[in-house]
Amino acid sequence: MPCEGQTPTPGHVVTCSAAGNRLPFTPNTTFNIGADYNVDVPFGTLEAHATCYRSSSVFAAPDNVATEPAYDLVNASMGWADLSGQLSVKVWGKNLGNSYYATSMLEANQA
Repeated sequence: MPCEGQTPTPGHVVTCSAAGNRLPFTPNTTFNIGADYNVDVPFGTLEAHATCYRSSSVFAAPDNVATEPAYDLVNASMGWADLSGQLSVKVWGKNLGNSYYATSMLEANQA
């Protein structure tokens, strides 16, 4: 830990170096990929759509102690549109792989 031996007292700040550490909430790698497929049928158009998002691990603070592991999110939808294009129905699912991930992270004093 870069601040070894320094314990902040309530209401005070400990200054130390985070040189060489990764920035908080900045994954090394992220990507999105998606695909669409439409097929015309006698009663309209059937549509399918899928996406995958990948994020590598991130740290919660400059000290690089608390971490969020890498995760994947898979989303998909299927739908139908009538021949006139005025009526459509769509169902979708989000996070189909049931991935757990943090939407926010905080570090607390562990004294």
